[in-house]
Parts: sequence; C-alpha cells; structure tokens
Amino acid sequence: MNRSFWASIIILVGLFFATSACQDDAPLKLTAAQRDQLDTLFTAQVGELNAELDSLCEKRYAEELDAVVDSILRLRKAQEAALRKKYQQ
Repeated sequence: MNRSFWASIIILVGLFFATSACQDDAPLKLTAAQRDQLDTLFTAQVGELNAELDSLCEKRYAEELDAVVDSILRLRKAQEAALRKKYQQ
C-alpha cells in the first residue's frame, strides 16, 4: 500500500470522528456506563470498518496485480522484439 492511500484513510477516519463528535453541550466527563456504551459502539464500528477496508485492499491488490503483470508482459514482449530485430540484421 502506498502512503497516499493510508493518508487518505486516516483523513477519512478523522473526518468521520470529527463530524460525528459535533454535539452541543457535550458532557465533559462520562460515567462508567457511558464509557462502556461508547466502547461497545466503537468496537462494533471499527469491526465493520476493518472488514470494509480489508475487502477494498483485496480488490485493489487484485486490480494492481493485473496491471503490473500486464506491464511486465508488454515490457518482455518489447525486449523480445528488439532482440529479434537485432539478430535479424
């Protein structure tokens, strides 16, 4: 994975938390029950996000692998054509 991909994921997650955290008169301290509820919600959302990110990474890997293989094959065919041309003269 390249750095720009991870940077955009971090920015998106940060924006998600920043926009979902907007609330008027938010309590400064949470009770134990509120912290437990928050932990439960966070764990559930992170699990969903991880599953989605994993599937996106797998899809992107497959797409990039195809592109890399095609690029290597084109390069090898060009090299082979250059060698054939060189030895035909």
